[in-house]
Amino acid sequence: IYLELKIESMKATLERLDMKIDGYEERCLIKEQELFKGNK
Repeated sequence: IYLELKIESMKATLERLDMKIDGYEERCLIKEQELFKGNK
């Protein structure tokens, strides 16, 4: 039972990390688009 709980919490942590990475990538894309617009 303990191992299963550990695996579940690891999955939850990984999902949060995925969300953080997705949000980070989105912010980077937005910044790149703004820079691109500013260069025109």
